Amino acid sequence: MPCKGGAGHGTAKAQQLTAERGATNDQLLNTGGYTVSRYAWRITKDLIDDGKAIGTEGPQNAPNTMLAIVRQLEKDPSMANELPKATRFRMLDDDGEVYFEGFLYGDNVDLFEPLDDFGMPGYGCTSIETMQDGQWVKV
Repeated sequence: MPCKGGAGHGTAKAQQLTAERGATNDQLLNTGGYTVSRYAWRITKDLIDDGKAIGTEGPQNAPNTMLAIVRQLEKDPSMANELPKATRFRMLDDDGEVYFEGFLYGDNVDLFEPLDDFGMPGYGCTSIETMQDGQWVKV
């Protein structure tokens, strides 16, 4: 389950979370005995749960610097055009209903991270789309 906050978990806990989420070595960075992800995401729109998920961010081992960037992207979405590692996304169910929108930021991302970390296990979302050239494109 994603949490609000950043890194700081022990190596064993981070490895357990990594194993549970199926993260690859390319998505992780080992620094100072802690394994942190190479990405962060934040939910900026909740279209199905009365806004309760707005502000949810993850994964639990996301670096504080990347969390700060996705928080800033929420305040100023136009920044996404200037940051090559930033991606606007939305998650949908199998009927095509949009549940959530947000921002993803990081290195070596496959763009499924928010879906795998949050949308699928918590809400049954089955697909993710990203904004490309002003249009939503299925990943």
